[in-house]
Amino acid sequence: MKNIYFPNPITLSQSIIIISTTGRLNASILFDIQSYYQKLGYQVRIGKSCFISRKLNEADDQSRAKEIMDAIVDPKIGAIIFACGGEHSERLLPYLDPLKIRKHSKIIIGYSDISSILSYFVETCHRVVYHGRMALDATSNTKKQTKMLREVLEGRLSKINLPSLKVLRPGKAEGVLKGGCISVLTKLLRGEYEPFYHHCILFIEDIHESIHSLSHFFNSFDKAKKFNHLKGV
Repeated sequence: MKNIYFPNPITLSQSIIIISTTGRLNASILFDIQSYYQKLGYQVRIGKSCFISRKLNEADDQSRAKEIMDAIVDPKIGAIIFACGGEHSERLLPYLDPLKIRKHSKIIIGYSDISSILSYFVETCHRVVYHGRMALDATSNTKKQTKMLREVLEGRLSKINLPSLKVLRPGKAEGVLKGGCISVLTKLLRGEYEPFYHHCILFIEDIHESIHSLSHFFNSFDKAKKFNHLKGV
């Protein structure tokens, strides 16, 4: 894989923008989100997408993708933090502009359904992204999570410790970390936006899925031979 590049740290003159690919958030939640980041000393913008319901049509996909691209090229915005999870964020990918994304490096944070957008930034645009807690989670952040968030935003994160991680098969591995929500990654298999998993470390997450669904996702990865050339999982 080509080299991937870290985004620029946020500056004092820049804002964080909160964008929703899922739909409207209620006013009290948006107030709490804005207050959290402001107490940390950051300027905050709430994107228009946080005030309107999600419509599964082409015009809505284009509108939400445009909001992301407008934030990417706006010099006054230093970070994009997605509001919450949901589904169908992969519908926005055809309307993103990789050339502009490569030219304007921004911090991107999200997880769950946002995995498709994060994967696009890594695979197509060669940018480091942060698979981390979204704006809706921010108000319940622990001190440790808040500290790590600040380190990400200010370009000071050098190491991630996972003391509670259970190791199933000990060993050492080195490679680009790729992955995300396995139900979302399964949607991308054999498609235009499928990540290239060779020689990388794959990480997967999901929640509220049945054993039957998880079995289907893992079998899909296995049949597509995506486990064959990994450095680790």
